[in-house]
Amino acid sequence: MEKYLDSTLSPAERAADLLSRMTREEKLKQIQCRIYKAGEGDLKDGMGEIFVEGLLEHVTPENTAAAIRQIQEECMNSSRFRIPAIVHNEALSGVLMEQASSFPTSISLGASFSPDTVQDMMDRVRRQMVSVGFRHALSPVLDIPRDLRWGRVSETYGNDPTLSAAMSVAFVKGLQTDDLKNGASATGKHFLAYSQTEGGLNMNKSVVDERDLREVFAKPFEAAIRLANLGTIMNSYSEVNGRPVCASKKILTDLLRDDLGFTGPVVSDYGSIERLVFSFRTAEDLKEAAAQCLEAGLDLECPNPLGYAEPLQQALEEGRVTDELLDRACLRILKFKFELGLFENCMPRDEMIKEAFRNPAHKEANLKAAEKVMTLTKNNGILPLTDKKLKVAVIGPTGNGLRFLYSGYTYTTLVDMNLGRLEMIGTETPKRPVFDPLAEKGFPKRTYPFSHEQAIQWMDARIRKYDPEAKTIFEAIREEFPDAVYVEGCSFLNPEKTDFDTAVAAAAEADLVFLTVGAKCGWGAHSNHAEGLDTRNIGLPASQNELARRVLQAAKKCVVIHTDARPLVHTDAYEKADAILETWLPNTYGAAAVVNTLLGKNNPAGRLPFDVPYDEGMIPYYHYQHNGSHEYSGGATAGLYGDAPKNLHRPFGFGLSYTTFEYSNMQLTSDGKENPVLNISVDVKNTGDRSGDEVVQLYARDLIGSVIRPYQELAGFKRITLEPGQTKTVNFRLQLDQLAFRDEDGNWILEAGDFAFYIGPDSRTRKDRIIFRQEKTVAIDYTKRGFYAEATVK
Repeated sequence: MEKYLDSTLSPAERAADLLSRMTREEKLKQIQCRIYKAGEGDLKDGMGEIFVEGLLEHVTPENTAAAIRQIQEECMNSSRFRIPAIVHNEALSGVLMEQASSFPTSISLGASFSPDTVQDMMDRVRRQMVSVGFRHALSPVLDIPRDLRWGRVSETYGNDPTLSAAMSVAFVKGLQTDDLKNGASATGKHFLAYSQTEGGLNMNKSVVDERDLREVFAKPFEAAIRLANLGTIMNSYSEVNGRPVCASKKILTDLLRDDLGFTGPVVSDYGSIERLVFSFRTAEDLKEAAAQCLEAGLDLECPNPLGYAEPLQQALEEGRVTDELLDRACLRILKFKFELGLFENCMPRDEMIKEAFRNPAHKEANLKAAEKVMTLTKNNGILPLTDKKLKVAVIGPTGNGLRFLYSGYTYTTLVDMNLGRLEMIGTETPKRPVFDPLAEKGFPKRTYPFSHEQAIQWMDARIRKYDPEAKTIFEAIREEFPDAVYVEGCSFLNPEKTDFDTAVAAAAEADLVFLTVGAKCGWGAHSNHAEGLDTRNIGLPASQNELARRVLQAAKKCVVIHTDARPLVHTDAYEKADAILETWLPNTYGAAAVVNTLLGKNNPAGRLPFDVPYDEGMIPYYHYQHNGSHEYSGGATAGLYGDAPKNLHRPFGFGLSYTTFEYSNMQLTSDGKENPVLNISVDVKNTGDRSGDEVVQLYARDLIGSVIRPYQELAGFKRITLEPGQTKTVNFRLQLDQLAFRDEDGNWILEAGDFAFYIGPDSRTRKDRIIFRQEKTVAIDYTKRGFYAEATVK
């Protein structure tokens, strides 16, 4: 038996043996990806990775499984060694395919402060992916978005590196499991500092110093690598320090591999290599671009072979790059395939499909996750509602559309994006037909061009067909308040389309107004923001600011229900509304979660994954700004704008409950070692009259440093459930080297001095504090340092 077929050997041994048998042409195919449709039949010498074309045509998971089975057969039949392909898909809040679950998106889950929820969600997504044959997810997004103008905020867990690290580790563990042969590989993206661009613009130059790059932006990636064995990495589209990341050896090899310890493949974001030629102008042709990327450590080109095809082959023939570099990349792909167990079983697991896709427990978990993300940022006592005789009006453009509850990178928004492509084509017949995902499934044929209102109607029809339990916010409210009325008031997109008079009249007549405002997240011209759709303002789009101002003035009582990836930035709302509920982008069961929260069936405990600035222009603002920049760090004007009364409406970590909690008995003990482990505990009591969750947050501050340190850092957090009168003790086990940093010579040290620890319900409310003195500066093994405090409850 050839060694590469011997499953008792390690993936590395098997990959090395197979590599030694392959020709240059066969190796090149393994570092390529292709968008491929079952039955095309034109593969030769196999393929490294495949994205399935025609997913929108698949009505059932069985259709998708059959297509992937055929693709794998075609791929292996074209390969001398019957090498299977890695088949990838997106899976940020669920795999992008028909009938798959759409859980709350990442920014919503960031607000949950519940890694357990993320890990459970991804275990369910794993089962769906593996059952149909997807073994590689191009998720999660580990970027840290400080500038909320950036369109991809919804894909992240917020702008705190500790929160993102904890959530990312949970995501990877849930998807990959302890044995990758039974899981799907995660992909950490976008390495590195992709969100830190000039002007918050997608793909622009990343503006970041080396300390922030290493200590902040790399932290979630490093945590996922060291704690969860992250399978693959995807490059950023941007430049760092004058080099495109996809062609930067300093980023992709020196930092990622030599420093962070990553050993898996690096896959390109779609179309990255060609940007060296057509955008960055750092390569005169694709041959040179491919050579630079291969040298830097980019192992596989997605989504189609451009640079890593004939151009790279020519570069190899001319000696521009060596076969050793090709071998390095190919070996990583082959080893990854052996780790996934593809040579033993690359096919869909049909016996899993029914349980994976049609299990009622997935719906229950989805609703529970949506309830956990609900974040109450203001409440003057109006919530929870108890009087169902109230005359209710739902006013605002997001109140009666299902599509507004859905985030980017869901199957729903994939269909929506395809509608946008159809409109661009217009009535002309394209050379290659674009699949119409609605007309082909029994929906009315459309004419072009169409309006964004029509797009919402068509998407809602599609959602209702395949998610019949989904409701709009208005529909869910009307089930509890049968006489409720709905007024759109204005468009979510077109500032010229308004109906303020009707909205104000309805507000004046009602006992209670639910003001439903926000944005549509997704690709294309019919959305407000998402990938490639950045905005110059972070407030309410179109004419919603004016609608909100008028309705708040006319309403007797008003509850703002805000649906968006960004937090509500609206001074009138914070000053005049009776309550504000941030729903984020909860996807399928969002409306049910909203109404359950309004009525008190769900006691909200979501927390803000950002600081909410007082005004749109006051960004970036983040609670861990450096001493000297943070407004509380000293100095008459540090961190303050001269024309604003304050910086924030609400701080990071803030969120209200329908019950109250009391903190007491904060204690700290140390194991006494040079590089100590601390145990920091606190008692938390539910002092209210109903069950509720509290998010206990631990913050740390290095009081004096040899280099400028953050004003404070989130060190750990734990979401707990308490019955009325119940007390629980939360203990944080913190490696003090979590607060280590690199000195002027680049060495990681835990510096002598005083460290302050604070515990409270948000980043500004400090219930108690303890000072710990580190007596001696010590060098630390940074590869074993802590990333977030582990919490236990008793």
